[in-house]
Amino acid sequence: MAMTMNEFRRLADPDLDKIWFEEDEMYEEQYSRILNVKSLDKLYTIEAEMAGFGAPIEISEGASVTYDEAISPRERRYDIAKFGLGYKITDKLWKNDEYGKTMEFERALRIADLDHTETYFMALLANAANTTVSAGFDGLALASTAHTRMDGGATQANRPTTLTALSLTSLEDAAIAFTKFKDERGRPFRSQPRTLVTGLDLVLVANEILGSSMNPTTANNATNALKNVFSISPLATPYITSTTFAALVGDRHDINAGWRERPAQDSEVDFDTDTIKRKTTKWMFRGHGRWNGFYLINS
Repeated sequence: MAMTMNEFRRLADPDLDKIWFEEDEMYEEQYSRILNVKSLDKLYTIEAEMAGFGAPIEISEGASVTYDEAISPRERRYDIAKFGLGYKITDKLWKNDEYGKTMEFERALRIADLDHTETYFMALLANAANTTVSAGFDGLALASTAHTRMDGGATQANRPTTLTALSLTSLEDAAIAFTKFKDERGRPFRSQPRTLVTGLDLVLVANEILGSSMNPTTANNATNALKNVFSISPLATPYITSTTFAALVGDRHDINAGWRERPAQDSEVDFDTDTIKRKTTKWMFRGHGRWNGFYLINS
């Protein structure tokens, strides 16, 4: 249905003192500061993960060298999804708006679209403990206690068995665990934690932990070893609504936000009714392949 003069008749009232409309102050784009941003020019894309060779084996005198085989790929498919939103407004309302508020509907549409983009991509982190949004190469959630290795080696965890509140101790434990990740052949996965992501409820806790050169939990003038050893920056986002969420994202991760087409606007005027129609549409995809490079402290 089109928005009509009858619904917005106050916009034609010359005696109205003021009309408040939603502000256009938006948070700066955050998803691109955390996730890998990719582009796609087709309906879907498939990524694969494979593993190389194991460790060399000692050769006894006169014996032959041992031959190994690389591990064949396992795949993960990314499908695009189309999103859009629009509005319709009658020419009567458009021409009789005394305050120019109908012209701000376009701004309101843009705000709605920007908010959706952040929410859509940040859901990868907000749902890291389940496969609701994404499953990786191993078929498991981004954060799991049982990630499988392609060579059949010991399973790995990138979250504690019992999720714990964010503190200096839990962040230290997470950072150490982060550096112990193995690749698909059991060799060290070389990645360092770089960003501590939280919701807004933990912005002060995160900054207290990471902003102090001394240990903030003791009066003994102890050094904040975490800050001295790791270069971790806090990032608090309103697009993760959990009051307890905290996670480390590293310099090498495979958490992806993707575009087939970024938001595009279009409009037309209906020939018979002179109704004005405006819309914005976009094509997006999201997901993760490898889990290495991410550690969930609490969800």
